[in-house]
Amino acid sequence: MRVSSRGAGRVDYDRIASLYDRRFASQPSDAIGAALADLARSIQARRVVEAGCGTGRWLAGLRSDTCEVVGLDSSHGMLREAHGKQSSTALVQGGANELPFQDDSFDLVFCVNAVHHFGRPLRFIEEAARLLRPDGALAVLGSGPPENKDNWYAYL
Repeated sequence: MRVSSRGAGRVDYDRIASLYDRRFASQPSDAIGAALADLARSIQARRVVEAGCGTGRWLAGLRSDTCEVVGLDSSHGMLREAHGKQSSTALVQGGANELPFQDDSFDLVFCVNAVHHFGRPLRFIEEAARLLRPDGALAVLGSGPPENKDNWYAYL
């Protein structure tokens, strides 16, 4: 049984959203969060967006009195989980290849372990560049999808 209603080989993130964080709970993530926070501070980011934010794991560590954080994800279920963790963070449902924001509206656009889901990664990079203010930064972190695509069975 495949965990998908969107086509062969695709994960139905709406269906697994409530279980998603369990899969990554044991993996070290402090270094990623610290690197993102350092980057945001170094460019004095006032507005940040994460494309493919999922359950919002990285959002809270970037929010401050001087920095607005926005999460974007295509999965309503994942955004529902993110809202449960951070009800004060702006969350937007949408795709990373057509980012629903104005030009020059962010200081930092980032993506952690999701760019391989975007279908057209170069289109995402073009869209991210469109959103960035002068001297803004784009950070794409991750190693891509696991080799064994069937490992999503861990959610069943």
